[in-house]
Amino acid sequence: MADKKILVADSDPIFLEFLGTELKNSGLENYSIIIASDGQEALKKIRKENPSLIIAEENLYSISGYKLSRLVKFDKKRSNIPFILLTSNPDEQNEALARETGVNDYLQHAVDKKLLSRILFYITGKG
Repeated sequence: MADKKILVADSDPIFLEFLGTELKNSGLENYSIIIASDGQEALKKIRKENPSLIIAEENLYSISGYKLSRLVKFDKKRSNIPFILLTSNPDEQNEALARETGVNDYLQHAVDKKLLSRILFYITGKG
């Protein structure tokens, strides 16, 4: 069983499946990919699983990605977990809000080389 875990919270099941496949193909086959389809489910799984990395879309149902980040970053047990917030509409105002909540990265909501590079950086220390 994998001792490292990545939590991915997104309401789009196709995105979740595709990102999971890309992570496995990127050399992270020994990592457990934990999936959540809304913010409440993500928070429960974060508290239970203590992932090594959290990736969440900003517009999650029940608890937004912004609020989820704030809840994680202000939790002393979990404040050191890297958090990538994904957005469909990147702009400076939303990025500033995201940074205030403690996110480590604010990226376009797409499975691309930049996202995969940032994930590898947070997991392996290499980008």
